[in-house]
Amino acid sequence: MTIAIPPSNELLHAYGRVLRLGDLMWQHHFEFLLLGHDAYATFADFCKCQLPDIPDQHIAQMVAGIDVLLFRPDAELRRLAQLAASAGRKDPTHPENVYGLAGQRVYIPSRAASRSARSGSP
Repeated sequence: MTIAIPPSNELLHAYGRVLRLGDLMWQHHFEFLLLGHDAYATFADFCKCQLPDIPDQHIAQMVAGIDVLLFRPDAELRRLAQLAASAGRKDPTHPENVYGLAGQRVYIPSRAASRSARSGSP
């Protein structure tokens, strides 16, 4: 006698595997997080022993490392929005207001001009 295994059984096994791998990933994440924290604490303790007058901010700057390029577009966008707001632009996110601030000379026709060009009237 042959026992039929429903196709949903494979789906349940795959889902169980996803849950197990998620737990393993979470475990690895926190192990490395704690290793990094312990390394920072050890380094800070060493710095404080060797240089008692060093501020905590200097230790944090030494550990910070390089500037991450991943966050640069977001920071640049915020800088441009603040620049637009300080220049008195009404809507800093509107393309007409941002392009000129980025140093680019871009002609963006107004809506009225684009409508008259489509209709053929001056």
